[in-house]
Amino acid sequence: MFLTTSYDEKLREEILEKGVIDYLVKGIPNITDHIIYAVSRALRNRKTKILIVDDSQSDRLLMKKNFKKYAFSSIRDIARFRSFRNIK
Repeated sequence: MFLTTSYDEKLREEILEKGVIDYLVKGIPNITDHIIYAVSRALRNRKTKILIVDDSQSDRLLMKKNFKKYAFSSIRDIARFRSFRNIK
């Protein structure tokens, strides 16, 4: 899942082509519901890995805590996303 502060259609298309499950904009109404829906889709495949990228450490910790509730076995968080092109 890619969570960003602004919407960019070209970036969205590039991100989704890399196999990222969703591209969401922070601050939209009901963002938590959107995240939970996207995560529930990902739960269908237990091999799904999560990479949490956010400049805010508190937001990363909160998301990591919430994702652990859904039994993801591989959760990694980083402060900055230097290049989305590194996603494999």
